[in-house]
Amino acid sequence: MMNRVKRFRMPALLAVAVLMFGMPSAPGVSWIWAPSLGDAWATPCNTEAGPQSSTDITDPNDPCNERPRIVDILADVFAWLWTSVNTALGMIYGAMGVVGAWLTGATFDVYYGNGAVNFAGTSFLPPRAITLGNTIHYRVRKDAERCYLREHEGYHVFQYRRLGPGFIPIYVTVWAATGFNYDEHPMEETAHDHAVEQCATP
Repeated sequence: MMNRVKRFRMPALLAVAVLMFGMPSAPGVSWIWAPSLGDAWATPCNTEAGPQSSTDITDPNDPCNERPRIVDILADVFAWLWTSVNTALGMIYGAMGVVGAWLTGATFDVYYGNGAVNFAGTSFLPPRAITLGNTIHYRVRKDAERCYLREHEGYHVFQYRRLGPGFIPIYVTVWAATGFNYDEHPMEETAHDHAVEQCATP
């Protein structure tokens, strides 16, 4: 029995690594079939183009963006399942925000966009926006209209889809290692750089 377990241990670890980080590839290239867990910004064949905006709709006639529809569907389904625990927390938090906004008479919006369920004007926490799995929460409705915040939080959705249930413990551990300095957190720096690239200005 132990021999069977040892035999499959390495393939299992390799499979987990692939599921978490996608197949290794050259810069700017993504395997079109690799389970990159909802990598909305990867371009499968154009090595010169940088990450695409999470809000862009790719041209279906562009051969560079051609992907089998079933791959898109399976990737999205798996991405949602992979981070479903975080998304469930986000939906609960969003529901609490909706009730709170309704009781206080505040205005709010709930809609799907940027690869996530957006709750605008329902967040209780200090940040102007926070992402939990496939949910994004904005403190006020105007925050959802800001390009920088939309792109920044959209990139966190991508990170959640990569790391799944490991996102929060990894985020907190790295945050603690930086002395709880938000600006020096590598995951925040990456999201910041993406947002600045897409929006030109914070």
